[in-house]
Amino acid sequence: MKKFIAGIVATMLLMTGVAFADRTSVVNPVQVITESFTVPTGWNDGGSAAATKAMSLTLPAGAIPIAWRATTTTAIDATSAATLLVGITGATDKFSASDGQDIDAVGVYGDSALGEAVGADGISSAQTILLTLTEDSEWGDISAGAFTLEFFYLKP
Repeated sequence: MKKFIAGIVATMLLMTGVAFADRTSVVNPVQVITESFTVPTGWNDGGSAAATKAMSLTLPAGAIPIAWRATTTTAIDATSAATLLVGITGATDKFSASDGQDIDAVGVYGDSALGEAVGADGISSAQTILLTLTEDSEWGDISAGAFTLEFFYLKP
């Protein structure tokens, strides 16, 4: 229950944009991995409605995942939805407590890794963070868009 409540609080703070403003201070040990993405360029089409893309920086060994925030800066041109999951190969939702966030409109979206039981586990080795973006019926329907993903974690 504590993980669930902590996940809700972390997600609410991330969505309001006030959490983790000072990511390097002694009183706030939260670290962040940030990367910007355009779609559909460079994404690996899975042959269906979903495509994947790995972040260039990895989650270090021993890191404790907290949450992620996606800021869509250019609306994602999809027929109806563009749903984002954050995870790793073999567990595409490892760091997403929900079934994914629809990030197609310009705005700020977030999800908690604490709410996902396996996501809150410490990572015994460095992990490549994998993004899975799903269009409602066919990945090829996405023609444009851009967002920045911030992944928050406690440093080992």
